Amino acid sequence: MIEVVTEVLDVLVEQYNKTLEALLDSHAPLKRKMVTIRPHTPWYTEEIATEKRKRRSLERRWRSSRQPSDYQNYVIQCDVVNNLLSKSKASYYRDVIENSKHDQRVLFQTVNKLLHTKLETLLPTGYSDNMLTFLQRKLLI
Repeated sequence: MIEVVTEVLDVLVEQYNKTLEALLDSHAPLKRKMVTIRPHTPWYTEEIATEKRKRRSLERRWRSSRQPSDYQNYVIQCDVVNNLLSKSKASYYRDVIENSKHDQRVLFQTVNKLLHTKLETLLPTGYSDNMLTFLQRKLLI
């Protein structure tokens, strides 16, 4: 008698879980999102950000008008941004190497970072405990 009740209970619990899973999937389907993590770059300045905004504005203007003059302005702005980035990065690393010429540990860390010999593992931040428990509950159902 107890075995029959246990079997019926198991079937009912399984049916309950499937129903809840179907409801949850219909109202809150699982979505995949690509998270791009960009590490902090100390050489990135407000001037570079301003020039990049200008470049994006010129790109939108060119894509909407398809005029050769707009394209030329966009290409010139691309060169301006790329040159600013190169100069700023070179200046930053030149200063770091110059300031750490007596500290070999910092010097070797900087050179290794430049040569990409050690890959850093970056994990996304900002997940709250409530979000994690919600996702765990969703995956366990």
